[in-house]
Amino acid sequence: MERWTRREDERLLTGKGRYVADIHVPGCLDAALRSKVAHGSLRSVDCAGA
Repeated sequence: MERWTRREDERLLTGKGRYVADIHVPGCLDAALRSKVAHGSLRSVDCAGA
């Protein structure tokens, strides 16, 4: 089996990496969802209350 060197490891482990959660877009809202169903599919979102 051939070993591969991952190029992003050093950047992420030393705190120099950039994650999607680090990107701030003015006017953009985030949501966190928890499901009781393993491997479920999100079929719709009702944003009327937002």
